[in-house]
Amino acid sequence: MFKFRFIYNCFLSLFLMTSYGQAEIIEDRPAETPEVKENLLDKFCSFLKGEYNTKNQNAQDSNYFNISLVMFPIWDNESDARYFYVEQAIVGKEDKPYRQRVYKVYQTGPQTIVSAIYTIKKQEEFVKLQESIKKQKTLKKEDIDYKEGCDVFLEFDGVSFQGGTNGRKCLSSLRGAKYTTTEVKVGEDRLISWDRGFTENGIHAWGAVGGGYVFDKVK
Repeated sequence: MFKFRFIYNCFLSLFLMTSYGQAEIIEDRPAETPEVKENLLDKFCSFLKGEYNTKNQNAQDSNYFNISLVMFPIWDNESDARYFYVEQAIVGKEDKPYRQRVYKVYQTGPQTIVSAIYTIKKQEEFVKLQESIKKQKTLKKEDIDYKEGCDVFLEFDGVSFQGGTNGRKCLSSLRGAKYTTTEVKVGEDRLISWDRGFTENGIHAWGAVGGGYVFDKVK
């Protein structure tokens, strides 16, 4: 009986020592930090916003004008999507932009972003909106019109967002064209945009021939 009790006590002591040691190891183990993944829409918007120009491309190829491009976030309180005021002008003529738009940007899939395009009514009243708090407060959703068929669909490849419009759905009458296409690549500090117009028979009517405009972010 004494022998049995001795063996039992030894076994119990060994078990407690082992358990205590495991507890110490567990307590000393650093807490695991949950992986925080950046929201894809946040990433796209951080890439998109800013001020750009095509100065470098123009210096290398005079067939491309030096163009300024502004991507300015607006309507921060909207929950359905992110919105940007977009303005393009020839450098030196920024007070007379040739294009003003509002982009509605939202996510539709794990790697997919859609940019819906809107024209602006009385757009001349909103020139250089990015510099005027009054104009930013004045511009409302009632002031914009959706361009049906002109949505740009972009896929994230791990480095940049690339995509374009869908087929011939974006209609146009500029310079004899019947529809337009847009191809876009959005990186962290560079945006490439290739807009072209085509006739009903698919003949090139307007837009750059050799490739898209390369906009470098300057601010």
